[in-house]
Amino acid sequence: MKKLIPFAAFYFFSLAAVGQPAPPVGDSNSLEAYLLQAFAASQAPQRASLFHIGIEAQQRGDGYLVTAVLEDYPAFYAGINRGDIIVNSNGAPFHPVASFNSEVSAQYDLAIDRAGNRLDLTITPVFENLFDSYRNATASSIQEFSAGNKVIGYIRLWALSRTTADVISYQALMENLSHCDGLILDLRSSYGYLDEIYVNSLIPNPSGNDYFGKSVVVIVDSKTSVQGAQLARKLRRLDRIVVLGVETNDGLKPELDVPYPFTQTSRGDPQFETALNRLLGTI
Repeated sequence: MKKLIPFAAFYFFSLAAVGQPAPPVGDSNSLEAYLLQAFAASQAPQRASLFHIGIEAQQRGDGYLVTAVLEDYPAFYAGINRGDIIVNSNGAPFHPVASFNSEVSAQYDLAIDRAGNRLDLTITPVFENLFDSYRNATASSIQEFSAGNKVIGYIRLWALSRTTADVISYQALMENLSHCDGLILDLRSSYGYLDEIYVNSLIPNPSGNDYFGKSVVVIVDSKTSVQGAQLARKLRRLDRIVVLGVETNDGLKPELDVPYPFTQTSRGDPQFETALNRLLGTI
């Protein structure tokens, strides 16, 4: 059985080492705290790993409302949806971190409220730091959609990173989408640190690097990070790039307002569907 070191101690030590401010003590056992620590750490060994199922969640009433699900992680494969409320884990009140790390088991039985209906699922968490999880989910998010003789690419940029390895990896991901006639760049829940490569890959740039010069729709919402919103602001300078969704927490208002409440439990994604239709109408 793997044992986690006390997170509060590790967390404050690591942030002090990299010169980052620590959050309030009350937040030290949240997914947000682990996410901040993982991206703030300057070296891989400093990133705290934890058992998790690949979700983002907000406390809501007697459970946690799922606001995002990472591609290719346990919640994704178990069929947990954005809008679900996870109520219990092995019969005890659910917590996104404590439920899987206080007493580590091979599997967990989750009780989920989906639009008032009870759903029971069995799930096996992964043991990984969230920096790696968000990078892996980004790579796993890539999709292509064919409409007639047109191809539209999609990438959800969960992780923004300045590390050389990640910049090279991002360039490779964009190269895989270069043949597409249009692109959806999903910045919902984007996290990390902005590098010029993210801008230069989509608009003309002073360095002369290759860029995706076709139509692009960028999706943002209230969980888009400040860095993600900065990227969206820079990209929408060109007429061929449109930003849609809802206003970000730092005040970026998209050209196309498309609500998608976190409590909406339908499997359809109106923001993605609007982005797809927008591209199909312009390319």
